[in-house]
Amino acid sequence: MKFKFIDYYALASNLVFATFLIGIAIIFIRGLDEVADLIISAVILSLRYFSVVLIRRRFEFGKYLLLILIARNIYRLIHAPAIPNTLATYLIIAQIILTGIAFILISRAPQRMLDELRKKIHHKMEEKKDPTL
Repeated sequence: MKFKFIDYYALASNLVFATFLIGIAIIFIRGLDEVADLIISAVILSLRYFSVVLIRRRFEFGKYLLLILIARNIYRLIHAPAIPNTLATYLIIAQIILTGIAFILISRAPQRMLDELRKKIHHKMEEKKDPTL
């Protein structure tokens, strides 16, 4: 019997990379009026890319960057009436959903790994018991 294991970290990093690409699309759709907008957008996009790298390499700190990015997107969504383009608003919602899914994947993956390790240890302990006792 062959088992196919899903690499949740790779899947989560691909989802965050998709939000990185959506962020670039939002910049082109919305446009940047001031230098401050350019700086904030560059920082947020670099955080997204940095979180992709951290998640791909299985660093736990990537989880917290995702929480920061979700909070930033929710803040930007609350102030969405300032964004005249509705497409940009829908893309922000897509970013929140994808980042949330990625956060759930990397939060649940370590628990699954620990459960599998416990099962293996329990199974080995059962094998080591002496059947004559």
